Amino acid sequence: MNLERALLAAAFVALSVLPVACGEGSAPPASSPLPVETLAPTNLLVPPSGSIYLGVFVNPNQEQPPPLTLLSDFEVSIGRRLSLATHYYGFYDSFPGQYEINDVANGRIPIESWDCGTANAAIAQGNQDNVIRERADAIKAFGSPMFLRFMWEMNLPSSPKFRSICYDPKTDLPNGVFSPENFIAAWDRIRTIFAREGVTNVVWLWNPSGASNPLAYYPGASETDWVGFDRYDDGNVPMYQTFKQSYGWLQPLGKPILVGETGATVQEQPDFFANAVATLSGNFPQIKGLNYFDSINVYATIYSWVIPSATLSDFAAMANESYFSATEP
Repeated sequence: MNLERALLAAAFVALSVLPVACGEGSAPPASSPLPVETLAPTNLLVPPSGSIYLGVFVNPNQEQPPPLTLLSDFEVSIGRRLSLATHYYGFYDSFPGQYEINDVANGRIPIESWDCGTANAAIAQGNQDNVIRERADAIKAFGSPMFLRFMWEMNLPSSPKFRSICYDPKTDLPNGVFSPENFIAAWDRIRTIFAREGVTNVVWLWNPSGASNPLAYYPGASETDWVGFDRYDDGNVPMYQTFKQSYGWLQPLGKPILVGETGATVQEQPDFFANAVATLSGNFPQIKGLNYFDSINVYATIYSWVIPSATLSDFAAMANESYFSATEP
């Protein structure tokens, strides 16, 4: 495919990927629910049998915005281009931009992590339709395929450090728990608006946390293309133990699975990387992509999944296994 897109570079302006702290403000009156409409992507991005995608979110110190060179320098250090690249945006941020242009130029598929910025009930009622429509039109104009995971880890509760602006005690559940019903309604409205705008280059990735059973938040088979989970080693345990329960919840859905975020402690990294191919191919065949989180944990400093120089060669050996050779179909 043609990877150089000068017109895209002129059309899209890069903005910070920090979530925007925008409250609901004076929302317009709620509109009637939209009939659910779906428009299938022209490319579901399922990799060939026998290989899966590999990506790395490279930002060890959580620089904001992340320099483009972080990922490209990491690729040089491991001796290959990656297949996936994750980017994080607030609900009101403008994207795609320079990161996605760089991805396409280097053969990567963007994973757009689009956060909430207001209560899901407000989105479902139509109060944010203009915001959604603007994002749909920008993604459609971008043209290249991408994964879109709205409000990933929606099954984790809100806290002062995590999505407090998206939680509404009047419409969500007690104790910071987001309402599954309102999340699904918001998801359906977003997808319907994208369909009405004619967006066909988005692969809809439903991506909860794998730490607890997420199925109450599942929008349904017709409203998702891939499913995924985020699950980290938080006790120096093997990949199999880290993924087993999360995979067990999602496997019956019959969709390709993406490990949207994962990481291993430095102590566990050599075994995590060395046994990845055998573990994934032998135990988790529906996992079709894995994205490693090479970063500190901004919510709890007890664990870090940064790949230090001591284990970089272990990661490089894993990354260059043929099992991780999938690229965009």
